[in-house]
Amino acid sequence: MAERRRFKLNPNKVRAWVERNFPDNKPRGGSGWINICNPFDGDSKYKFGINTRSFWVHDFRPSHRRHDGPIIDFVQKYRGYSDEDRAFKEIMETEFNPSLHLQQEEEEEIIEKEVELPPGTKFFDEKNNSTACKMAYNYLVNRRGFDEEMLEKYQIGYTATNIVFPYFEFGVLVYWQTRSTTGKVFDFPKIEQFGVTKSEFLYGFDNVESDTVIIMEAIIDAISVGPDAVAMGGVDLSKRQVKKVRALRPKKVIFAVDRDDAGVERLRKSYDQLKSYAELYYVAPPAYVAKDWNDLLKAGENPRDYIDREKIRLDLKTMISLSNKTFRRSF
Repeated sequence: MAERRRFKLNPNKVRAWVERNFPDNKPRGGSGWINICNPFDGDSKYKFGINTRSFWVHDFRPSHRRHDGPIIDFVQKYRGYSDEDRAFKEIMETEFNPSLHLQQEEEEEIIEKEVELPPGTKFFDEKNNSTACKMAYNYLVNRRGFDEEMLEKYQIGYTATNIVFPYFEFGVLVYWQTRSTTGKVFDFPKIEQFGVTKSEFLYGFDNVESDTVIIMEAIIDAISVGPDAVAMGGVDLSKRQVKKVRALRPKKVIFAVDRDDAGVERLRKSYDQLKSYAELYYVAPPAYVAKDWNDLLKAGENPRDYIDREKIRLDLKTMISLSNKTFRRSF
């Protein structure tokens, strides 16, 4: 969780603490993130972020996430405090009464639930010759065309009967989806248990590495395209997903939709939601593949290269043209 349950932080106090201790900082728009230089290892590229809303700190450099965690932990380590209470007191500039905060939390009936991967989830970097491992590996590598680097990069796992696709945001597990290794059967965390649905998240959020975001429908397609591709897992971008795209602060957003009428209708709505925030582009899979972007990968072509090469700029005139089926067939 982003903060200890007994610590009730205030966003304004957190922001003031960051600005007071790191005056040479770079706020990231309205996302709540303030970027600083990591004080622990001499980073000078402002790749270390502190979120004044979720109270989470995150190192955005690949493989540099050992300092990720709640801001309470960060302040405690930064100051060398032996206990968390002193860190909280410094941020809030007040005396700390644990029993009072626990009482207030109980009165507010705050419930925090952590998402955990399905029971028995294992990963491909673990040596395993089980039938479950072989079936999952066969589906992903032989049938979908993925390589072992992809499996590791996206931390794909498996159970006795399913492949597990974890969703991460700033290094934190926020959701997951499974797919059967023997059929097109999906499963998700139960909303009754965790209170969230897939429409709140973007698969691949943590794998965006540039100022471009490629929006796709399916997880398999997002992995096929690679870094910067996210999957919305549905017909339309939800309001929460739109906010997630904006939080990434892209200069370019590419809608890599499926080759069907539903994909074009989806594009029309998404265009209106994001046209004021970034340059928008459109691209569909080529006509010589069966349907989607994974088919292009299996055909031996790099989907990302194709997207970069064939995308077209979206404007009002193009949106009108997209209503013409002849135009769509030309892609």
